[in-house]
Amino acid sequence: VPTAKPKARKLGRTAYGGLVHISDVHYGELVRASSTGGLAQYSPDIAKARVEAATSEAIYIGKYMKFGKIAVLWGGDMVSGMIHDDLERSNAEMVVTQSLEIGEITTAAIEQFAQAFNHVDVLSVSGNHGRPYRPMFFNRKQTENWDYVVGKIQEYKLDKQKNVRFLTNESFWNIIDVGQRKFLTMHGDTIKHANSMSLPWYSMWKELLKWMGMRESGGVPHFDDMLIGHFHNPASIQMGEATLRVAPAVKGPDDYSYAGSRIPVPAGARFLAISEGEVKSEHIIDLDK
Repeated sequence: VPTAKPKARKLGRTAYGGLVHISDVHYGELVRASSTGGLAQYSPDIAKARVEAATSEAIYIGKYMKFGKIAVLWGGDMVSGMIHDDLERSNAEMVVTQSLEIGEITTAAIEQFAQAFNHVDVLSVSGNHGRPYRPMFFNRKQTENWDYVVGKIQEYKLDKQKNVRFLTNESFWNIIDVGQRKFLTMHGDTIKHANSMSLPWYSMWKELLKWMGMRESGGVPHFDDMLIGHFHNPASIQMGEATLRVAPAVKGPDDYSYAGSRIPVPAGARFLAISEGEVKSEHIIDLDK
């Protein structure tokens, strides 16, 4: 697609960059309004509309703030998958079709970003719903996953898009640099916590502390903040100058969350504006409409 042309920006904004974190789409999952008392519903059509809405809102914010560069983080669980009996029997379609269709939808989103911004970085993180085996595993956790397939579909289709750079690698964690600030990214399903429907605040705090410890000992490259999904609730945990941010889910509430009396959180995505190594502002994009 035609790439965005560089635009004149004020000197103070030349270092600005945006990061949109779109996570937990669960494409292919079906939530019926009748089974949630009219409180929630979801389908592949709704998933597509919400990804498109998140894309449009992120482009609107970025163009309003005159960014030249944006990073797109697909945070995992892009597909509903087949590891849960409850979902496998009620999904609207099978996992191969889920992957192909969300691959097309996210590729179209990247094309829109490419036409709006001079440069687009794209990073895909594999979640737990996309794994092909029910027991959790760690060897090749990133690559043995339908989310990884979705990311590769994007790469193959946009191989010749000159202003798009794909940063996905074979590790379950990655580091992305936006506006001179480095973000450690992973899905979040490796965080150990009690079998509870609520947010595991202490476990997330410990996870950030452990990764910061590995950073200081040279075990992992330097990073400033940590970005995860998985828990479906937007949250932030501060530790000194570092912050762990949990992205909301594109899917929104469902039967599972209501059955566990979890506070229903609207569907959404997270957008960060970063400049000169600092997060200047952050926005939760409301998709529950």
